[in-house]
Amino acid sequence: MHQNWKTDEQIIRKYPSLDPNGLQQVKACIAIGLKCVEADRKKRPSVVDIVDRLNGKRVPIFNQV
Repeated sequence: MHQNWKTDEQIIRKYPSLDPNGLQQVKACIAIGLKCVEADRKKRPSVVDIVDRLNGKRVPIFNQV
C-alpha cells in the first residue's frame, strides 16, 4: 500500500487537476493516513500530532520511517 503513494507523479497521475498546493495537501493527508494504520501503536500519531500536521506544523513523528 505504501508503495502506491511514493512519488508526486503517482499522485498527479491519479489526480491530474491538482495544483502544487493541492498536491502538498494530498501528500500530508496520505502521510497522516499511513501513520494512523501503523501496526505498532507507539508509532501512530496522537490527535494533537494530526491536527498540528494538518495546520502545517512540522511534527517529528511524520519524519520517522
